[in-house]
Amino acid sequence: MLILRNIAHLVVNAHTVLENVDLLVEDGHILDIGRRLKAPPDAETLDCAGCAVLPGFVNAHTHLYQTLLAGRRDDLPLSGWCDRILVPCINALYAEPDQAKRERRAYVWTAVGICEMLRSGVTTFLDMDLNYGQDGMFQAANDANIRGYFGVELADRFLPDDETGLAQDFREIDRLLAAHPGNCVLTPSEPNLCSDEALRRTAELIKQSAPFLQIHVDETAAEAKQCISERGCTELELLDRFGFLTPWFSAVHGVHLSEREIRLAALYGVTVVFNPKSNAKLGSGVCPVPALREAGIHLALATDGPASNDRLDLFEEMRAGVLTQKSATKDASSLTAQDVFHMATRGGARMLMLDAGKLKKGSLADFSVVPLNKARFSFGTGDTIATLVYCA
Repeated sequence: MLILRNIAHLVVNAHTVLENVDLLVEDGHILDIGRRLKAPPDAETLDCAGCAVLPGFVNAHTHLYQTLLAGRRDDLPLSGWCDRILVPCINALYAEPDQAKRERRAYVWTAVGICEMLRSGVTTFLDMDLNYGQDGMFQAANDANIRGYFGVELADRFLPDDETGLAQDFREIDRLLAAHPGNCVLTPSEPNLCSDEALRRTAELIKQSAPFLQIHVDETAAEAKQCISERGCTELELLDRFGFLTPWFSAVHGVHLSEREIRLAALYGVTVVFNPKSNAKLGSGVCPVPALREAGIHLALATDGPASNDRLDLFEEMRAGVLTQKSATKDASSLTAQDVFHMATRGGARMLMLDAGKLKKGSLADFSVVPLNKARFSFGTGDTIATLVYCA
């Protein structure tokens, strides 16, 4: 049992903050919240005087192998960036035939990313990664005691379907779904990079195992146009043909969603994952968050990979997200600190159907503690959520 005493500001959710309370944890869940709670003498105690306690952040989309590529090039759009930054790294990694070395490398890059995420209050993440050393990735998450969800990034169009292609990917996915049924997700890369066969086989796996499904959608204007010209429909319309659009589906980026796609996403309860810094660095555009919110679409927040973001910090992502929206819309009220805080917490937890992203009795005890003894907090936290989003 664990008890947090004297919490100065306990953030229940994006709209409710309690002052000067205790929080009691047992068996990974919140047992009680209140003032001067009673606890067994042997309970572990953490004094949180002068601290804020907030729900754990959910990094709803990343590529942890890209911890190898942080701090590279800031002058390329997505297509050129993939060709010049990602592909050479991936080719070099796949040149290693020794599976034990692959597992070790994957463990290390995952552990490095997890360390950074934990330091910024992330307690859950979804990683779209290489078919390289998946067991090492799952092991790193287990060792860190963080909620990690992993998928193999499927892509077979414009790539050879040989032993390193689609057939091998699906064999590995079958194995991972059996070995990690609660934490393996399906992650086709992007509709333009996936053949109808790849999408059909993914649809079959959904029917068999019902895992979460996440795909990049309309990240760039070029991708959106390519799908229409080559497949005769928008990306979400294509995915709808395969039965992908459900509340278990998340569309990453959505920068160039059409009005029809927005209506589809709202109809099926799809989550759109907002990646403000990655979209900004690659010059992809700004996600139409106000239009999505007006349509009633669920939103989660994510860093994307370290190669297109350079950091895995959800505090920084919240701040960048709310500021870019205000700038793009020329409307200071278009997105608030409370809105983006909800995306970083409850929005991501809802995407993964977790009873988390909030601090309430009975919920998962996923939280972080933020000391407020820093210069930036010196004059108080009259608005705790805004202070955390803009200053933490």
